[in-house]
Amino acid sequence: MRFSFRTATLALIITGIALFGAAIDKTYDVSTAVIVGPASPDSPKLVTESWGFEAGEGFAPGFISGQAGWTVFSGSVVEGHIDTANPHVGTQHLRISLDPAAAGGTSIGAFSPSVTDPVVDASAVFVYVAIGDVGGADYDVVLQAPSQSLLTVRVKFSYLGDILILDDVGAGLVYVDTGVDWVVGSYNLLEIYIDPIGNTIVYDYAAASLYTSVAGVFAGTVVEQVVFLCDNWNVAESGDFDDLTIDRGGVPVELQSFDID
Repeated sequence: MRFSFRTATLALIITGIALFGAAIDKTYDVSTAVIVGPASPDSPKLVTESWGFEAGEGFAPGFISGQAGWTVFSGSVVEGHIDTANPHVGTQHLRISLDPAAAGGTSIGAFSPSVTDPVVDASAVFVYVAIGDVGGADYDVVLQAPSQSLLTVRVKFSYLGDILILDDVGAGLVYVDTGVDWVVGSYNLLEIYIDPIGNTIVYDYAAASLYTSVAGVFAGTVVEQVVFLCDNWNVAESGDFDDLTIDRGGVPVELQSFDID
């Protein structure tokens, strides 16, 4: 079976977006350069790394900066934070809320510890995502390879309710509309499978196919760090993230049933 793009709804999102009826303009970053944050401790390379943001892992409610090796964007001294309001399982989770002291359009969020990983391994990343409502901030899940100075994956949960993926479909880098809306207010699993040997990235959301990229691995070839961010245009909503897993155990089962040529 050959991979193919979802062709029904590949609407390309231009980089400058005017919000009709709103008083703000959003400009989407289409760079593949690594997102640079404060230095974080370099973790040992493990086959599987996971974070449930629980007390037993070294997390406590409050600002996440410095907790268990996690760091934050310089634009906020309060976000992201560990919260107890809406865990997927357990009692705690990562939340990104409005920072009223930061300007709209400021990137706020959190960086996982990094792993220097020059080995080109297939990998899979899983995270549960819950966003309170549409009409506020965009929330991004970024996988990146600081040792390569490149992003590996960027998924945007748009304020309009769409799930967008940064990709090059032949006309330069754009955010591609997957045609799938994210589910308001409840956790759903985002799954990303990366095969740098087969030049393939597979995305699933809520146990269904979301998008596939077949023109080559997007930019970076490994997953060394995960970044969660929003643009601080929050209205009343927050973005919640929980049960993050990075699996570097070889070619994921999701990829093994496909013939890529």
